[in-house]
Amino acid sequence: ATISDIQFKEIVDSMRQFPKRLRQTIDQLSEADYKKTYRDGSWNVLQLIHHLADSQIFYYSRCKVAATENSPTVSTFDENLWATLADTTLPAEASLSLLASINLRLTTFLDSLSVNDIYRKVIHPEKGEITIAHLAAMADWHCKHHLAHIQLAIKA
Repeated sequence: ATISDIQFKEIVDSMRQFPKRLRQTIDQLSEADYKKTYRDGSWNVLQLIHHLADSQIFYYSRCKVAATENSPTVSTFDENLWATLADTTLPAEASLSLLASINLRLTTFLDSLSVNDIYRKVIHPEKGEITIAHLAAMADWHCKHHLAHIQLAIKA
């Protein structure tokens, strides 16, 4: 379905608030809490936080490429492998500050786009053509999805 310009603005506003919601969720976590998972075999809270920062970087770059090139093909990444790399053992703050910065850059950029610009496209190797509006919606959904995983893990 097409995302209207009004829906797009709501999506961007939601994304703008995400770093604050994430910080509020994890504000009082202990070291042991960061190792909790939401189900057997899933990523732990710390890996989820780092994954969110990694993913937002990709969404940000995909949106900018869509705005500046004609239907470019974007790259993918193996998120499961990325979740095991050495930088995912850094303290959460490394990705929390990165996520806050990238979300500020992303939402400022998205706010600057014209109605026509939000329908510019990229080609995703697995998903096909995706508009900037849909990339933003996916980024917002993705953040909420993993925030729910973090909340489940904390309660476990």
